[in-house]
Amino acid sequence: SSSPTATIPGVMIGKADADVLRDSVLAGEDVEVTLVAGLPAGELVDVLRSSSSRGPGWPDRAGSGTRVVAKPDLAAPGTHVYAAEAGTGTEGLSKTGTSMAAPHVAGVAALLRQAQPALTAQQIKTLLLTTATPGVFEDTQPGLQSGGVRASRSRGGAGRVDAMAALSARTVAFAPPQGTVDLGLMELTGPTTVTRTIELEHFGETHVTLTTGFTPRVSSIHKALTVSVTPAELTLGPGETATVQVTASLDPNGLAPWRLANWTPDAIHTDDGAALAEAELDGHVTLTRIGDEAPLRVPFYALVRRVGRVEAATACLAPDMS
Repeated sequence: SSSPTATIPGVMIGKADADVLRDSVLAGEDVEVTLVAGLPAGELVDVLRSSSSRGPGWPDRAGSGTRVVAKPDLAAPGTHVYAAEAGTGTEGLSKTGTSMAAPHVAGVAALLRQAQPALTAQQIKTLLLTTATPGVFEDTQPGLQSGGVRASRSRGGAGRVDAMAALSARTVAFAPPQGTVDLGLMELTGPTTVTRTIELEHFGETHVTLTTGFTPRVSSIHKALTVSVTPAELTLGPGETATVQVTASLDPNGLAPWRLANWTPDAIHTDDGAALAEAELDGHVTLTRIGDEAPLRVPFYALVRRVGRVEAATACLAPDMS
């Protein structure tokens, strides 16, 4: 005869909770445990999975170039997502990674194209970037919604894609040539000022007044970066366009020492990501519609390396034979 079987439920808990339970049991106390399926509400909302790839990108690595671009573009739900499985009729499957995150973004883009068929592919991408939710956090600690570590541009992109915000937007904010204010890798010997422009196009049916500004990812970058946006306010009518100027003043002396041991196209992705993040200056240029709490946010990114200046002077090393 077969041996009887029994299903024994199990659960994993943290050490702090385990210590409390152990001490209570050892003290002879009655312990009552209630198991609830799932995680506390909001615990993992907009938290990046540790295995998610980071940027920045190195598009001309084959030619040993030094051009660096901010990647990824966007973050989207992609961990343990359950969806319909192709070819099964009624079955589903659960996967983690780009296999689930990319369809989220593609679906939002399709909805946006259906709602606004006159928009170009570049305009759709721009709307997805500028309406994304910027509060994406690293998975370094629990309770991330209250004191978590905000992910850098090269980890969380412009933010988590927001379908409703993208569908509600009526102004395109595009920074040439790729859509965002991306300064790439900047090797600086001292304070430097650069200027970029953002092109606005309003396709709404009513006038809109926008106020401009800049929000850094973390306040500490103020030591190395100051950004001004002009004009401070502007009004656009249906079909009108305008240009906003972004001026960034960068001071490498305000950065922490460069800690990346190897600086090659391959090492940029294998070195310590935390060390790379110390040299990343990022945030959002904001365009806020008066009376609207959700502004357009144009991503800003610069990877700044402080370098020394070495100058050689002409000198004669031969002995004086006169």
